[in-house]
Amino acid sequence: MNRIPFPIKKIITIKSLYSAFDVIYDKDYAFPGEQHDFWELVFVVDGTLGVAEDERVYELTKNQIIFHKPFAFHRLWNAGNTPLSLIIMSFEALGKSSNQLSNGVFNLSPMDYHLLINTLDEAKACSFFPIDSADPCGSYTYSEEDSISIQCIAAHLELLFLHLLRQSTSNTAQNKSISAKNYKKIVRTMSEHISENLSVTDIAGLCDLSISNMKKTFSMYSGIGIMSYFNKMKITKAISLFKEGMSIVEVSNKLGFSNQNYFSTVFKREMGVSPMMYIKMM
Repeated sequence: MNRIPFPIKKIITIKSLYSAFDVIYDKDYAFPGEQHDFWELVFVVDGTLGVAEDERVYELTKNQIIFHKPFAFHRLWNAGNTPLSLIIMSFEALGKSSNQLSNGVFNLSPMDYHLLINTLDEAKACSFFPIDSADPCGSYTYSEEDSISIQCIAAHLELLFLHLLRQSTSNTAQNKSISAKNYKKIVRTMSEHISENLSVTDIAGLCDLSISNMKKTFSMYSGIGIMSYFNKMKITKAISLFKEGMSIVEVSNKLGFSNQNYFSTVFKREMGVSPMMYIKMM
């Protein structure tokens, strides 16, 4: 009897694995803000983790996990008075459903916690796999046994993500203090005016905040200056526009840069390569 195959359409796929490690930080830990072109998950084994990602500010506690999508600016710090224990993994994920992972904080069930721990143990057992993030882009040679392990890691992560996609994110993890709300206002204002050439004074006026209060609030959560952050936002948007087929001149003009040379300077400072080279590499 002929059978009609049932097609399996994968809604999320782990294409590459970069790093996996567990770490304990002291109560003074504060990681500088960063952005990168791969996914990263951060799971709280114990303690309280402060996270600023784009315009949102979170406080994660034990057994909660957050995902940073590619090019999302994020900063981490110990928000408690005890050591902070984390599991951090970085990877490349494909599939539109992967974006749902970046919408908030998830609580891990006991089954998913053991799945994550098993994934970390599998990664540590690989002879080639980087156990820290010092060189997430290196090239490696690995055995057939490692090939089995690496596929197991990818399969475990995909299963974990599918479980999480079935549950709602946690709203209680969001920091709702006045300073966090002001931070959200500042980032959202910059996002809404990303095509304009704004100064710190302009942004403060649009947010109805004093310059000193705005700088203090922004530094508290982002760890960098307002104009540095604004330029990072513009370069992230520029990459998106390049993928849509826009030219360097068009992107420079659309994002409010005074001239193409300045745009190229900022782009190379953020991405490490010129706009022209980046377009060739896409």
